Amino acid sequence: MLRSNDQGDSGTPPALDSRGGSNAKPVVDCEARKMHVRWGSPEPWLRGPWLTAVARHETPLVPRSDWEPICRYREGQIEHWEYEMRLSHGVRLQRQITYLGRDGVLFLADAILSTRRACWAVEVACGIGPGVLRADGPSPADPPPGNGSATWLTPLVPTENLDPEADSPKIGSGTATWGGRFEGRAAFLPCVFLTARSEAERQSPPLWRSLTVTERGQVVAADTAVAYRVQLAARQWVFYRSLAAPGNRAFLGCNFAGESLVGTFGKKGVAALLEVQLEE
Repeated sequence: MLRSNDQGDSGTPPALDSRGGSNAKPVVDCEARKMHVRWGSPEPWLRGPWLTAVARHETPLVPRSDWEPICRYREGQIEHWEYEMRLSHGVRLQRQITYLGRDGVLFLADAILSTRRACWAVEVACGIGPGVLRADGPSPADPPPGNGSATWLTPLVPTENLDPEADSPKIGSGTATWGGRFEGRAAFLPCVFLTARSEAERQSPPLWRSLTVTERGQVVAADTAVAYRVQLAARQWVFYRSLAAPGNRAFLGCNFAGESLVGTFGKKGVAALLEVQLEE
């Protein structure tokens, strides 16, 4: 079950440039074991295949099924997709794509789910177009001046999960790659594309941090649930995902018992835009 607090097309959405907002809705094309995601118009920021490589205890896993849709939701300017693919050793790869049209935000994440603890190495690669800027390092080009359109690419991978010898994310030749190393029964590798809609947002890279998630007053492990807070200039968002059986958990003053939540953060705390509840 999904619930959205989006107000649809009522009112006037914040102004974005000609390639932002509702004029740049993502297109997800899934065929067998291949998935292509395109976002941006007329020149896409994200394009081509979205590829994920997963290794368990240094052994690469291979697909055992095609991509299968498990959730699709659309209301107003919010769109949400979820897919699942079975991998070897009984591992499941779930992919989440959430688009906030009014904010010009695209959230993409891969969840690696298993019944046994393991050491995981995950690497993601996708095609990108001009105007995509790396949030935490050098980009192939400076931010466009004036009204030029720009989108920040921000992988949400904690420092302790990064390979110290890898340049992550790496942007070059129309491709972006990043990855991480994790331990536990699950791993979560998200990223967010943020459309800059003002000069301040074009010149200020996004900031983000992992949030503490608790259940019954105890901090839960990262293979149970994760949450992130992302800020671009004056705007802020919150992303939460349960990686185990959902429970009544708390993060940033918000209590939530579902699978995933996407919202904004302001003076009054977390305002949920999308909630995904698992059916009993």
